[in-house]
Amino acid sequence: MTLKHALAELPYGGAKSVVLADGPLPAPGSPERVALMERYGDFVARTAGSYVPGVRAFCDEVAPGPCTGRGVYAAMRAAVRHALGRGRDGGGTGPPT
Repeated sequence: MTLKHALAELPYGGAKSVVLADGPLPAPGSPERVALMERYGDFVARTAGSYVPGVRAFCDEVAPGPCTGRGVYAAMRAAVRHALGRGRDGGGTGPPT
């Protein structure tokens, strides 16, 4: 994530994080939700900087899988173009399409 944001010249970075729950998440702003986020923060702090979480996003209503898949596919295409100097179709060394 840090490299993707750097390439896009965005001032963000860090890894994706997932908080698993046995049931529905506590309501935003509730004491239970605050306690959950504090426990998550305590976990991150214990890594002493070896784990840096990315910006926060909630996916309660939209599955992130398709967006992540498109990003992975685009990264793979760019890596092939860079490594081989051509596109997937075997084209020349011109700019990426």
